[in-house]
Amino acid sequence: MKITIAEEIIGQGIIDTIVVNLTTDKLTLKDIITAKVEATVNAINRDPSTVKSNHHFLSDEEMRLNQDLLEKKNKELQKRIESLKVDAEKETYIALEAFQNNMFFVLIDEKQYSDLEESVVITDQSQVKFIKLTQLQGG
Repeated sequence: MKITIAEEIIGQGIIDTIVVNLTTDKLTLKDIITAKVEATVNAINRDPSTVKSNHHFLSDEEMRLNQDLLEKKNKELQKRIESLKVDAEKETYIALEAFQNNMFFVLIDEKQYSDLEESVVITDQSQVKFIKLTQLQGG
């Protein structure tokens, strides 16, 4: 079964989506996060130009002030990515740790899940969102 997982930032809306193949409709939240990370890593390893920058975390003013620096860093990052393959296992560990540290949360059919081992039933109509949190300015 294929589902689309959306990445969203509060206040900015959906910033990216990825289609994920699932082998069963009964999973844990950990399985869903792992499947998303593996799909993302596979896409990057197939075509490094699919890497998205983290510019969406910057304000418009920060983007204007740092445009030259961002372009230079993007070029450097692109060169490094082209010479490396991303490790799905390592990235999964990082994503699971980020979830446990409340850096993002997951909504499935508008219900928030907080336990990695919690059972989830997915249908081909399920809406899955990974919602990233950003720090408040000055804090």
